[in-house]
Amino acid sequence: MLGVYVSNFPLELSVVPRASPSVSLLGISTRMPRYYFDLCENNELAVDEEGLELPNMRAVQIEAARSLVDIARHAVWTGAETILGHQMSIQVRDGSGPVLQAKFTFELEKHRQ
Repeated sequence: MLGVYVSNFPLELSVVPRASPSVSLLGISTRMPRYYFDLCENNELAVDEEGLELPNMRAVQIEAARSLVDIARHAVWTGAETILGHQMSIQVRDGSGPVLQAKFTFELEKHRQ
């Protein structure tokens, strides 16, 4: 579980458990790669220290997009009226370095009070 703060409200991202991360081929156990999903919101970074074991880049892309949508939804409902030009991203890395970045930006433009 990744704990972050969005607009001064605590937010925990829970991850649905996946199938066993070990795959047995001819009696040999292999582990899936571990990916870390760091949240960057308005130039503040929350580093994922646990990471997730995922089977491939498609699963990484889906997890990054799902997490970003959840965070954006929470930000909108908890204070978006005071946020202009709100930017957030999920920066995914593995043991070798960066592998993917998913970005989201939104602005609120009021025409009437």
